[in-house]
Amino acid sequence: MFNILKSIGKLIYKDKVSLKFALGVLFGLGFSIAVILCTIGIMDGFSITLKRGLKKSSADIILFSHTGFFKYDQNLKNIFSSLNVGETGPAIKTQGFLTAGEVAKGVEVNGIELESFNKTTGMHLNIARDEIAIGTVLAKQLNLKSGDLLSLALPKGNQSFSSLPLIKEFKVGEIIDHGIYQKNLRLVYLQLPILQTLLGVDDSINLIYLNHAKSKNSSLESPIYAKRVKNLRILLHRELGEEYRIRPYWAEFASLLEVVEIEKLIIGLILQMVVVISIFNVLAFVIFINEKKAKELFLYKALGLSQKRLIKVWFWVILSIWAAGSLLSILLVKIFNYMLQSFSLFLLPGDIYHLGRLNIILGYTEYTLVFGLTLAWLFIVSWLAIIRLKKSLLANLRREFS
Repeated sequence: MFNILKSIGKLIYKDKVSLKFALGVLFGLGFSIAVILCTIGIMDGFSITLKRGLKKSSADIILFSHTGFFKYDQNLKNIFSSLNVGETGPAIKTQGFLTAGEVAKGVEVNGIELESFNKTTGMHLNIARDEIAIGTVLAKQLNLKSGDLLSLALPKGNQSFSSLPLIKEFKVGEIIDHGIYQKNLRLVYLQLPILQTLLGVDDSINLIYLNHAKSKNSSLESPIYAKRVKNLRILLHRELGEEYRIRPYWAEFASLLEVVEIEKLIIGLILQMVVVISIFNVLAFVIFINEKKAKELFLYKALGLSQKRLIKVWFWVILSIWAAGSLLSILLVKIFNYMLQSFSLFLLPGDIYHLGRLNIILGYTEYTLVFGLTLAWLFIVSWLAIIRLKKSLLANLRREFS
């Protein structure tokens, strides 16, 4: 079989016309597969990058109280220890205004315990008591760098903004990148005791960051990880009741992530038509070779090559085109991804798309699904061309010598 395949391969590619046709068919198929892979990969990349950015400044679950501030007492700690909760990080989240020069920005102020927050979120903040950490976008808009001074205006009191704000000066300790435009624009961090003192809430907090005990051993993209987070959320809600709000880290963008998944499915199905169109080029190639090389193929049959074996050889030719097209598509995906990451032309407005750049992220499941569907379409459509080869030796004789 290999020798026959090799001989027919030489027969097909020995003249320039057939070679150009074959290369055109191969590039068309590879490009079509790459378009589908890039579309799926961009949407997966958007979801995964967005989730990574959300997780970078948060934990698996965020716990709030409906009543506002509360004590992180032993009762809560006992409940957490009985429910597969790993690291916890008490914190305070409030609103304020940050002023540098004549420019003021509304910000979300986070008071954190450095050690517990870093363990829970995986961040590496290290700010002193008189320092503040801000995001990269905020630093750029206010033209700030590490060591610069700024003023932070906070509501004085627990329940409302009714009293005059408290203004405190801080030094920029760190400039951090969350990976999400809005967070880089709005989030700032202080040490928890400092913010508690400024707000006058003693040792109270208004949120707790929680991790599942096994989250360190799970990939963020794994379905098992998401399932563990959802199960932990259900258990916490069951134990704590309606007094607390319990949200997974992706809750803020849950609707957007759901829409992306739906659009990925719909666009993936629509783009199958692109692959089908390119497969018709393969169909045309098989018919072209069958017509152009009819005498040579007849000679193979006359020398003893059965119709059944010839059809098998054609299927092997088609399989080799699919394999080469699949490899070419992988190369094209790498090139497209490099362009997305490197060229300023592909920069996104972060205030609209949340991310500065798109990234193509694909797993083995996506490759297997796209390559498998392409192979199925290829064999279904190519069968129409293979049928034309099912002619008897006598029919070919009549054709060649008529």
